[in-house]
Amino acid sequence: MSPFTEMDDSQWSLLVQDVKENFDEVTIKRGFAYFKQGRVTGSAETAPREIAACVEGSDLYQVNIHLDFFGMSGCSCPVSSWCKHMMAVLFDYAEKQGRSVPVLVNAKFHAEPPPPRAVKPNRPVPLSSSGLVSSGQERKRLEMASRVSEMSVPEWHDYAELCARPYEWEIRNTAYGKKIWKAAVQALPSLEAPVQLLFEQNLRLFLLKKVLLPSTPGLSASLSYIGYFTHEAASFLSGELEDGWREVSTLPAEREPAPFIQGTLDWLRAEMLAETRAQHEMARHYLSLWQTLLNREKRVEPEKIREEIGRLEAAAGGKERLRTRVLFAQAHLYYGLGEIDNAWSRLMEAYRAGGIRYEELDGFLQVLREKEEAAALARWLDELLPEIAKETGHAIKGYVTHWEAVIEKQPELEPRLWDALAALLPRTASLYEEKLQQYGKWEQWGDYLLSTGKDPRSYRASELQPLEKHAPHVLLPFYHQAVERLVGEKNRDSYKAAVRLLKRLSKLYARLKETGRWELFFESFASQHSRLRALREELQKGKLIP
Repeated sequence: MSPFTEMDDSQWSLLVQDVKENFDEVTIKRGFAYFKQGRVTGSAETAPREIAACVEGSDLYQVNIHLDFFGMSGCSCPVSSWCKHMMAVLFDYAEKQGRSVPVLVNAKFHAEPPPPRAVKPNRPVPLSSSGLVSSGQERKRLEMASRVSEMSVPEWHDYAELCARPYEWEIRNTAYGKKIWKAAVQALPSLEAPVQLLFEQNLRLFLLKKVLLPSTPGLSASLSYIGYFTHEAASFLSGELEDGWREVSTLPAEREPAPFIQGTLDWLRAEMLAETRAQHEMARHYLSLWQTLLNREKRVEPEKIREEIGRLEAAAGGKERLRTRVLFAQAHLYYGLGEIDNAWSRLMEAYRAGGIRYEELDGFLQVLREKEEAAALARWLDELLPEIAKETGHAIKGYVTHWEAVIEKQPELEPRLWDALAALLPRTASLYEEKLQQYGKWEQWGDYLLSTGKDPRSYRASELQPLEKHAPHVLLPFYHQAVERLVGEKNRDSYKAAVRLLKRLSKLYARLKETGRWELFFESFASQHSRLRALREELQKGKLIP
């Protein structure tokens, strides 16, 4: 006996149409493969026209499908909706209903228009593309649209929410955003260009927030994972917003809609502080808008910037969770005031507390480099030195590059570069050697090689060629030290290695035109180790002795 209520022909047609509209061809094929492999288990009807099942993938995933309200369906996998696991359950359901699985496989090519969908009582109803919920809500939408230029920024977001309501259960993808955009702008009266620009920026911010939230309220945190199409929509909106901020920067001073700019900043500030530690989108656009205002031809008055610094402090309300985000935002504002030391102190406090990554700190260092603020950059780099040792090799290399930018402008500060490299050893070992070679510090390189206790065999011949070319005498003690160490190991392999190094040593003495010194050394060496029979045999094989 089937665990499901029998579906009729109209319901089957609707299911085929839902698959056609919501799943791509690749997902359908992958779902079919999962179905054929028997990965669907525990499939049952939990309520009329609602299916629950488990699907075995890289983990065991829970799938819930609402046949009458398809947009409410979901899966516990990272994709969260319209995935191969959901498709596998639908194939299993079709088979249990005695329906044609091949029809579902070829749903993308199914041309039959669906019959009208039956409406179940006491459940939310998917609405038409016209966006009409009721005549009353439509009247409210039109009334709000008519006075957009008189509304505040929070009211703009209320209006956008009203336009979005009919699409609440749809997938958060680009098509979802376009529907809400169309509903929001099609009824607008003619607006002045600056007002239109700020309204559209706020509409994009509203949509960005929407697509970054789970599509179904009440779903577990694991279902808030951003799928491919949602990520695509968020990336598109972020790009459009950045273009919009650049356009805001070109607004003539006399046409600047100051109340709407302030309202947008207030909205972004609140959203930035409400974001989780893993989220940064609203923080990014808050800072982008401020950067726009700071870079304009008509500068923001210093008192306005200080007021915003105070607003940030007040908004945090002493909450430790918000402290680092506020510090980072304040750093940007202090930099806009030209108070770079105040900016840096807040950045370092946020960085030491683990609230920002090194990459965000590095952005400020890069700005100082571009503006050729060598003295300030040097002070910041000095302060950063104890912290940079905890970072990755990539970050350390960038840090050293910043120091090189400093000494390009202030050559007298070069010793501080070497102090920093030495302080970061052994993590900077290869970089230290690279820079010693780059700057032609051959004596220091030779001293470093001796101090590490490394063996010349640790290097390819090409790596030591610069020393052999520019300062071959520096390599002499390096080879001598290695030969003595190898002979002291007293085994056949170490003797063979020692002989190879002795032959390279003889060539170095020849290059220095000091063959007499070589002969004196080798005579003493051979005499000292004359009792080591295996060593003598290797010296003979190497044709160093007869």
